[in-house]
Amino acid sequence: MLDEASRIKDFPSLGNRIYFNSAAEGIPPLSVKDALLQYFQDKLLGMDGRLLHEAQWNATRELVASFYNLTPNEIGLCSCSSEAYNLASMALHLKAGDEVVINDLDFPAGATPWLQEGCPATVKVWRSRNGILQFEDLVPLLGSKTRLVNASLVSFLNGFKISVPNLVEIVRKHSPSLLAVDVTQALGRIPLQLQGVDLIISSTHKWILASHGGGLVGVPSAKNNSLTVPAGGWFNLEEPFGANRFTEAKSKP
Repeated sequence: MLDEASRIKDFPSLGNRIYFNSAAEGIPPLSVKDALLQYFQDKLLGMDGRLLHEAQWNATRELVASFYNLTPNEIGLCSCSSEAYNLASMALHLKAGDEVVINDLDFPAGATPWLQEGCPATVKVWRSRNGILQFEDLVPLLGSKTRLVNASLVSFLNGFKISVPNLVEIVRKHSPSLLAVDVTQALGRIPLQLQGVDLIISSTHKWILASHGGGLVGVPSAKNNSLTVPAGGWFNLEEPFGANRFTEAKSKP
């Protein structure tokens, strides 16, 4: 349990101040510094260090899976929530006539990919009233052409907390859309109820007190085919060094 002595030991920079701004930037404990230094030490081993990195990678996926109530195979890691949303925009293969619903309490990472000139979809904005997103205002924005609805479990702007079960019910009732939920401002602070969500995204440098450079992505296996990114590379391929590596590229599920 965190007491005064352990708090000072783990968070020496908080010895003479009270910090309330973790919604913008969390202050990591010294164990995060130790982990980053351990990464560097393992990197010095060259190829032998990759086995140690892989073990940490897999352990992280297991931990995130426990947060999201998914399995490790349903967890992906990237650099930040912005990258995750941009990858999602590629995976959706949007075309003219498709519709995406964002809201005016969203963090820009969850809104701007759909507003780029290269995105052919029509963007609809779910407007808040007095800082609250009312579900009755969402319903008219949904329809047969809705491909994605995005919302934050807790808004970065004012702390508004949305009811995910109610959101899932309404989106399913009124559209065939996928539902994405950004949990950056909730993870590590409140219990997560994410059943029925198709895409779960979080950054790492706020309430869970980790470093920058992390994006925690959850995609239930039932939605794999709907959210497969058409990207190159090698780590995302089933057989990156197989005999057919120069004639086909089959992504991992």
